[in-house]
Amino acid sequence: MDWDDLRIFLAVARHGSLGAAARALGTTQPTISRRLSAFERRVGAKLLERSRTGLAPSALGRALLENLGRMEENALAVERLIAAGEAGFAGKIAITSLDWLGDHLVAPLAARFATLNPCVDVELLNDARVYNLSRHEAHVAFRFGPFEQEDLVVRTLGEAGYGLYATGDYLERHGPPDFAAGCRGQAIATLYENAAHVPARRWLQALAPNARVVLHSNEVQALFAPVEAGVAMAALPRVVADRNPRLLRVAAPLPEPSQPIRIGFHAGLRKVPRIRALIDFAAAEFEARAGELKPPP
Repeated sequence: MDWDDLRIFLAVARHGSLGAAARALGTTQPTISRRLSAFERRVGAKLLERSRTGLAPSALGRALLENLGRMEENALAVERLIAAGEAGFAGKIAITSLDWLGDHLVAPLAARFATLNPCVDVELLNDARVYNLSRHEAHVAFRFGPFEQEDLVVRTLGEAGYGLYATGDYLERHGPPDFAAGCRGQAIATLYENAAHVPARRWLQALAPNARVVLHSNEVQALFAPVEAGVAMAALPRVVADRNPRLLRVAAPLPEPSQPIRIGFHAGLRKVPRIRALIDFAAAEFEARAGELKPPP
């Protein structure tokens, strides 16, 4: 039995659709469909059935899943043992990050690390998906939020401070914000309501409850454009916005928010030299830029 076929079945069963499984495995939906159909023909039974929520395992599929989960964990454990036994730097590091953190901090950091270590192939996956480090979907993750898996080594690299920004043209047209009036008459760009846990969004909501929201986004990076265009104010990371000559930081009556930046990797990779070197390199880089990341008010 081909392990690749089992992986495909496992991915479809977990994600509930051919498209989501294809994205998780880095292949195409037609390939997933073709391989899954061929696998079911060899087995002689349907392993997945359509439901209102997507594809769900059949009775046989559920029984198979129980054993496949253990097989996958054993296979991943073997991979980690092999990786931990590598003596040199040569090899690949898949890094995952998101939003402005990946664009402005992790991407240049990773490129500098690869320049200093040409035998290391660095790959950056910069999107909102939470890659599973235990399954080697990525080796190292840079994140704002907590790491939920128990088998990871996590280190806090620093704090990213935020401020309120606008252009001079915007302030000339709208005047300085009246915080006592909840910024009535002002326009803001902010994150979606499902990001209410993000400190910068909560802070802006407290400052400007009466402002008109001209843009909701799922990424802070997208908030730069309306601010630079002079049509809105937004809470932006100071390490990026302070370097933009077009943006002015607006003094606000509430303390500026910040959020921790963390790095994590699977505990089984702690002895891999290139992983260890990247972690130390990142820690040194973030320490050197601590004053930029969270400047004084």
